[in-house]
Amino acid sequence: MDERNAGKAEKITASTPVELENPFSDSGKLKIHFGEGEEYKSQTFFNDRLEITSRDGLNFSDRAVLAVLPSGRKGQALVVGSYRGVVAYAVKMQNPEMDVTCHFLDAWAYSEAEKTQVDIQGVDVKLHLGADPPPGPYDLVIIPMEQRGIADLVREQVRLAAGAWLKPGGLCITTSDTTDDKFIRSEMKKTFGAFHIAPDKEGKRRHGGIAYVAKRPPNRLVNPPSPWTDFTYARHGKVLDFKGRIGVFCYDRIDPGTRALLHSVNFPDARHILDLGCGTGIVGTICALEAPESKVTFVDSNSRAIESSRANAALHNVESRCEFILSDKPARALGDSWRFDLVITNPPYYGNRRIAEMFVETARNFLEPGGKLLIVTKDANWYMEKLESWISSLDLESKGGYQVLIATR
Repeated sequence: MDERNAGKAEKITASTPVELENPFSDSGKLKIHFGEGEEYKSQTFFNDRLEITSRDGLNFSDRAVLAVLPSGRKGQALVVGSYRGVVAYAVKMQNPEMDVTCHFLDAWAYSEAEKTQVDIQGVDVKLHLGADPPPGPYDLVIIPMEQRGIADLVREQVRLAAGAWLKPGGLCITTSDTTDDKFIRSEMKKTFGAFHIAPDKEGKRRHGGIAYVAKRPPNRLVNPPSPWTDFTYARHGKVLDFKGRIGVFCYDRIDPGTRALLHSVNFPDARHILDLGCGTGIVGTICALEAPESKVTFVDSNSRAIESSRANAALHNVESRCEFILSDKPARALGDSWRFDLVITNPPYYGNRRIAEMFVETARNFLEPGGKLLIVTKDANWYMEKLESWISSLDLESKGGYQVLIATR
C-alpha cells in the first residue's frame, strides 16, 4: 500500500499458514519471545503449551484473558488491542477452527504485533489497523483494557461489543490490569446485565488483573455512544466548527497546548505544511484556511486521528489540498521527496520523549532551509538542546502556561 494514502483505507495483513516453518516446538508448545537474556523471564500458560518470554512479564490485563479463555470454539473472533497481539495468538491456539482478527487503532501497536507475526509465521491470525474493526458479526469479542485507558473509549467499545460486534449469544471478555477496578465492571453491568467476574488468582490486591465474561442476550441491544463529537473554536472573529472521534487526544475540545500553538501560527505565505502528530487536525486545517496556496500533510499514528483530520479538512472545503498519512514512523512514510517550509507539532509527553525526539528528527530531515518549525511545550530547554545544532535562529513565545518555540532552519 502507498503509505501516502494509508489513512484512506484500513490496513489488513494475515499470516500465511502454508509452506512456512512450524512455529510450534516438537513438544507442541507455542513460543513467543519479546527478547532474550538474563533480564528476561519466561511464563507458561495452558498447561505449558504457550511460553512467553519478555522483560517485564505478560501484562496483567492480557494475563487475565488467558485465565478465562474458552477452547474448542468455531466461528469469528475479534481481539481489540493486546500487546504484540499475544491474546489473538492464544485465541487461535485454543480455538484452531476460529477465524481470529486482532484490531488496532494505533499504527505503533500494529507494528509491534507484526513483529510477533513475523516470529511465529504459520499461526493464521489477521492483523487489522483502522478506525474501526471489520464489521463481523463475531462469536467472541475480547477487549483487554488498562486502568489508564480513555474512559469514553472503554465505554464505547463495551457497548459496541454488545450492540454491534457480537452475534446474539456471543461471548464478550473484558479485562482490567488492576483487581480493584470499578469503572469497567460498572460498564459491563450497565451494558450486559449479568456477567461473571474472574480475579487473577496470582495477583494480590491491585497487583493483578481481573476478567469479566458476559454473553449477549438474544434480544438485548445497546446503543453505543455517538462516534463523533462537535466543538467550536473562535479565531479572528469567526467561529469555526470541528469534529473529533473518541480515542483521539482532546477529541471534543481544543487543549491549552494547541491554543498556545495556534496563537503563534501566522504564516499565510506557507506553501508546504506538515502537521506532525495531527490529532484531530485542527492546526493543519486552520493553516490550510489561512494559507490558501498551501498544501498540508497530516501525519499521525492513530487511525481515528487521521479520520478526524480528513473530516475536518472536508468540513472546511480544503481536503483537495491535503494529504493524510497513517504511520508510526513519519520519516519512513514521507520518503525522500518531501520538503516543507512549515512544520507544526504538539508532541505528546509520554514514552520518555521517544515520540518528541522522533518528531524533532523528522523536522530536521524534511524542513527546507529558511523553513519554520513550531513546537509547543512546557519544557523548552530540552527542545532547545535538540535544535541548536541545525537551526539558524530561535524565538520563544509564552501563552497560557505553555511555550512555543519558533525555529528557523
